[in-house]
Amino acid sequence: MKKLIWIFLSIVILGAVGYIYVFHKPQRNLVDEAAAHSLVAGSLFDAFTSDQMAANTLYVDQVVEVKGEVTDLGSDFVKLDNTIYCSIDTTALKDLKSLNIGQTATVKGRVLSYDELFEEVKLDNCVVLH
Repeated sequence: MKKLIWIFLSIVILGAVGYIYVFHKPQRNLVDEAAAHSLVAGSLFDAFTSDQMAANTLYVDQVVEVKGEVTDLGSDFVKLDNTIYCSIDTTALKDLKSLNIGQTATVKGRVLSYDELFEEVKLDNCVVLH
């Protein structure tokens, strides 16, 4: 009987440790993470249109700095060169007000994917670096 109690307690403790490890580990802070690549908007877009598989391997889920002309602005996004869609991080929305259409800006964010329908590269958790 004591052996069953020890086995049960061991399973409960292992389960609790596993739960804490999986669901309460620190999250990746993309805003403070250093950029793996620094690119011009056109070259990032060209990488995805010329060889999408290679670009996926190289850029997806990587933090990149992208420089380009602001072609569209919204309340929570900026578009660079009509090819890079950057969803702005909620902590950096105030920096979006300093941008104007037509100016050159540098944005840092994580590459999500290439959207073939809209023909644009999607970035999220972006911050404006100017």
